[in-house]
Amino acid sequence: MKKQKERQGRKQRKKPFEELDLEEEVDVEQLEPGELSNSEEEPEKEEEEQQLEREQREDLRRASGSSCSRPGPRPPPRRRPRRPPRPQAKKNQDEQLREHQTGCARSEGYYAISRKEKDIYLDLDPVSSLEPDCDNTGTNRILSERRSEQRRLLSAIGSTAVMDSDLLKLNQLKFRKKKLRFGRSRIHEWGLFAMEPIAADEMVIEYVGQNIRQMVADNREKRYAQEGIGSSYLFRVDHDTIIDATKCGNLARFINHCCTPNCYAKVITIESQKKIVIYSKQPIGVNEEITYDYKFPIEENKIPCLCGTENCRGTLN
Repeated sequence: MKKQKERQGRKQRKKPFEELDLEEEVDVEQLEPGELSNSEEEPEKEEEEQQLEREQREDLRRASGSSCSRPGPRPPPRRRPRRPPRPQAKKNQDEQLREHQTGCARSEGYYAISRKEKDIYLDLDPVSSLEPDCDNTGTNRILSERRSEQRRLLSAIGSTAVMDSDLLKLNQLKFRKKKLRFGRSRIHEWGLFAMEPIAADEMVIEYVGQNIRQMVADNREKRYAQEGIGSSYLFRVDHDTIIDATKCGNLARFINHCCTPNCYAKVITIESQKKIVIYSKQPIGVNEEITYDYKFPIEENKIPCLCGTENCRGTLN
């Protein structure tokens, strides 16, 4: 049987293509098992080849697309890993100090100090919790000074050393100072000017400085001359006391000399302390320079006067 089938198969293969009847049905039983498997494997191979070609085309298209300037899809943003929360520093109940986990403050980093912890070391009260209290220290100090001035006033009025009007004016001058300024003077360098009208016989300013003895004043005068300090700010109070306002004084040190001054100096004593006060000799207008007579003792070395008034003596001494 096998030989007959092989012969029939050979005869069919030998027939030309034109002589084959297309409508002739092939008997599956007459075909060999090897031929049936070969006929089924051929379309599978073709499909595999087509699939490979498609994959190659897709690879080429992707490669060409990536080389183009078209931006591809952006990668998703990388999220930084969150740091674990810092451990809250604990307080030692005994000493109220922080306990470092590593044992060293340098390795722990920075601790955020809360407002409550700051209030332990600060003298100020927390702004949000308490209302700002008024500072009563300044007012209390002023009130105590006023009471002491009143006691001085009452004690000095009974004595004959100071006139009542002088003491009252000095008391008023300490609590209500005249408006004065210093500026360039036509007489000599700097001068003192009035910023408000001043009536006659009013206390203008007190000459303030260091109270020194005659021997100290002589030594300082020589030292100031060596240092090149030409101006003299030594004001004699009495035979033993001199006020030095060269390096420690007030605006009164800028008052210039004039042969016809609008002010004069007066020494008053309050509680056994002598003070030099400048009084107005005549009414003084606004922006008018305040001057007084230095009354230097007569010496051989003359100091020229630059006041330029009609009655100018020409020299200060």
